[in-house]
Amino acid sequence: MEPMRTALFRSIAGMAAVAFITAGLPVQARHGSQAPAGFPAAGSPSTVTLLSNGAEPRVPLRYKLKAGEKAQMSMTMAMGTTVSMGGAQMMAMELPTMKIGVDVDVQSVAANGDATYGVLFTSMTAEAAPGTDPAMAQMIQGAAGSITGTKGTAIISERGISREAKFSNPGADPALAQALSQVSNSLESMSMPFPAEPVGVGAQWEVRQSINSGGISVYQKTTAELVSVTASEVTLKLTVEQTAPAQAMENPAFGGMKVSIDSYKGSGTGSTTVRFASLVPTAEINSTASMTMSMEGGPGQLGTDMRIKTTIVPGAVK
Repeated sequence: MEPMRTALFRSIAGMAAVAFITAGLPVQARHGSQAPAGFPAAGSPSTVTLLSNGAEPRVPLRYKLKAGEKAQMSMTMAMGTTVSMGGAQMMAMELPTMKIGVDVDVQSVAANGDATYGVLFTSMTAEAAPGTDPAMAQMIQGAAGSITGTKGTAIISERGISREAKFSNPGADPALAQALSQVSNSLESMSMPFPAEPVGVGAQWEVRQSINSGGISVYQKTTAELVSVTASEVTLKLTVEQTAPAQAMENPAFGGMKVSIDSYKGSGTGSTTVRFASLVPTAEINSTASMTMSMEGGPGQLGTDMRIKTTIVPGAVK
């Protein structure tokens, strides 16, 4: 029974790693399988396609960052999961609520608007939720402490497209290094990519990305609809779709066990308010993800369904 339990927990841990990365934050891929038609190649910047211009008046959406500006960000993730084997439900549980604190500082801004900024993870805690399995809480809390101190730098264009991000955490547990680095990679771009063209209320555009999430190549399409815009901020409604081809999964969370992803699909809806003078938005995303996987020597094909509510606000973690 214990090997079965361990395999189930590893399944959830693997899915949780994906959830951290695919919480609605634009990220850049590091590696993975060949991108399907319509998506950028792995490691390439996001692509932005305008679908409709919206109503007049129309204005170009651009970040207006200034060197020396500092900000704090709090990200909260509440997650629940259901694990099945062979189509039969094995367990359902609420996962600990994750709270992540991040410091952000704009280091320089080039003449073309490209901004170089620094990121420092100041805290990451797991708070027990009703129904949380103590063993799962302990597993995630152990991983949570390792991300504190992760830092890096990145460059974004004035349209919010990320490039040249570098993150490091020399003190992280090697067994968790990949998953934790992918969590930090999710903050390579806290910006929302904007279209090149001027837009007004009702405008829609599509952002396509190739992402490596916890060892899985995921292809994400985000549709943004402009709800309101002022001289200082824009509010957007977001719809997210994700898919991934069958592939081998490389993630230390599985303890060296060979794992194959048979299927993966995700979706989400939410909203974000982007302030042009700040890299920290106010956002809420509700998403679901379903994954089936096979483990070498494991109990058979495992299925994991997750629901995730992600909230991002300016300010320190409370």
